[in-house]
Amino acid sequence: MRKQFLVSLSPTEARRLIGSVTDIIRRISVVDEMGSNYIAVIVPKGRRGTEKVRLVMDVFETPSSIAAIFRSDTDMMVVQISAVQQGLQTLITVVCEGVGRVARIIDTFGSELADIIRRRIESAYPSVEVNEEDNKLAALEKEPPVLTTLVYYDAFVPVFNITLESALRVISALGPDHYLVEVESLDEREPFTLRAVIRGNKITGLYAELPGQRLSGDDVLYANLPLARRVTVKAWALYGGRESVIYAPLEIASSGSHRVYWASVKGCAACGGLLSNTFMVFDGKEAVIVNPSGLEERHILNIEEVTEGIDKVKHVALTHIEADIVAGIDMFLRKNPRAYVYATPYQSSILNSAISHIGPNVKRVRLEVHEEAFGRIRLLVVPGAGLQPHNISLYDPVSKTLFTGTSLGAITPPGLWEPYVSDVEEYLKLVAPYLRHVASPSKLRAWINEVSRLDIEVLAPHHGPLVIGRQEARTIIEGLREIVETIPKHV
Repeated sequence: MRKQFLVSLSPTEARRLIGSVTDIIRRISVVDEMGSNYIAVIVPKGRRGTEKVRLVMDVFETPSSIAAIFRSDTDMMVVQISAVQQGLQTLITVVCEGVGRVARIIDTFGSELADIIRRRIESAYPSVEVNEEDNKLAALEKEPPVLTTLVYYDAFVPVFNITLESALRVISALGPDHYLVEVESLDEREPFTLRAVIRGNKITGLYAELPGQRLSGDDVLYANLPLARRVTVKAWALYGGRESVIYAPLEIASSGSHRVYWASVKGCAACGGLLSNTFMVFDGKEAVIVNPSGLEERHILNIEEVTEGIDKVKHVALTHIEADIVAGIDMFLRKNPRAYVYATPYQSSILNSAISHIGPNVKRVRLEVHEEAFGRIRLLVVPGAGLQPHNISLYDPVSKTLFTGTSLGAITPPGLWEPYVSDVEEYLKLVAPYLRHVASPSKLRAWINEVSRLDIEVLAPHHGPLVIGRQEARTIIEGLREIVETIPKHV
């Protein structure tokens, strides 16, 4: 027995809404009894009779699939639930097979299981009950609560029904709570901004800006919004958040067809700490991924959308080596096994010990100032300031972007995450404690002297927010000259 249906969510979001499979199974009509490791099902016997069959239960769950095996000495039933990206949607597949007496209930068991999953996802769609106060909050005519925290950011979201599906994506990713959601069109031909207030599983405030129109409340529901578009979605938890979901890619610099993207961020933005960034340089024909940290299927899909094929991402560049970067490289090479990984000798030794058969993919990078060719894209290599051996920074002279690696970064306080630095002086206060733990004073002085010669318009650290602007970048680099003197000599 096989049943399939499509939902307008990512696989991760759909899987989260499906929840616990055991909670679903206990709702199936033929399940008479259920314990922690068994179920008892009612199966037909003879023409009109039934019998109870007790089965030992084993459940195996991954981020994208669930498998459950039920067995006795003479009977076996296997259930598999998967969530796989298919175009702009996710395909949910439920497969149920069995032998022995339980073969008689396979169709009923599988069909009800699929129907319960479908209803569970559909029930998550928010209802709309707007009120005047939250309409004002959506229009930003009313100040958000002081604890309001950015907790969801996706720069490339496919939606069909913009209002409901954008709200559903936030709820499915983070759970019901109090949110302010902002949706912006990526299509310059049909620009619009939509804001919604969500409380629990209800949309309680709405506001929209379209060319020549400003709408509020129920009027937004009847507005002529596009039915299927790529949009950017941001969400703020109105009373602080414990969890965050940050997707990308977001263009941060460009020169003609040569573009730099912020491809992902790993970590709990609401919790603060060390948030790890992944970047991508794309010249229209080839791409380089810089420090693939914590990549998920969704990130890979978004990268494919930008480059029009993962095979165009032919190069992976490292500024340093960390466990999450190793995991990201491993996943990326499974998607594109022909990509090259550019690494210093120390980084190469770590990769060879952590990822089997990576040897042919690795190209060595010299630990000195020089221009390195990543296929068609050329980046300047600058020895880094970190304590880790053989760490580097990479400078893109076309976009004037410096990928600093760990030579610059910040420990982000809880609830203060934003993609870009808005206050240089406050940012430097966050940089100082970070560098005291990761930088060598002598290496940092040499690094400052070297990068001071470069024309930098974007500072793209591996940890923390990005710095945009030539003057802002210069101010921060000069500010490091004071910070380096506070780093203990023994470090």
